[in-house]
Amino acid sequence: MKNIRHLEEPIIDIGCQQCFVTKMIKDKGRKIFGFDLSFKALSNKINNLKVVQADAFNIPVKPGTCNIICSDTLEHVGDYKRAISEMINTTKRDIVITIPYQRIGNLMRFFALFVNTKLYKNRYHHPLSIKDIKRELKKYNVDYKIKHYPNRIFLMGYLIKIRKK
Repeated sequence: MKNIRHLEEPIIDIGCQQCFVTKMIKDKGRKIFGFDLSFKALSNKINNLKVVQADAFNIPVKPGTCNIICSDTLEHVGDYKRAISEMINTTKRDIVITIPYQRIGNLMRFFALFVNTKLYKNRYHHPLSIKDIKRELKKYNVDYKIKHYPNRIFLMGYLIKIRKK
């Protein structure tokens, strides 16, 4: 929550799934909308949240009207570069993205293949490194800061704060 305090409203949550993050933000009194490609995920959402079925390549909002969060989603889209481009074109000013460490992603793929294939059936998951994200962000007129999340002791991934110049 402390990493999105600076976001102006409204906020859109790209890849919201069942809206757990969306709900936490709404419970803090913030105006937020959830977006996810999966109708199944949205149908299992927490009640009283505004959600839209949409993909990360065609965000159905007027450009420059919302700020964006995208937590642990880019590793599931087929073309993360296109998704980043769409978020930058859509955002008012700020984007907060999280991605898991590649080792965590590798563990998830192992889990999907050998332990519980039903849970991850038809879920795309590809390796995505922080180097990939940095390389892509350098193409745009943005500033960005990257840090570990949730903290240096319990490392799960990266938190990337992006701001349009």
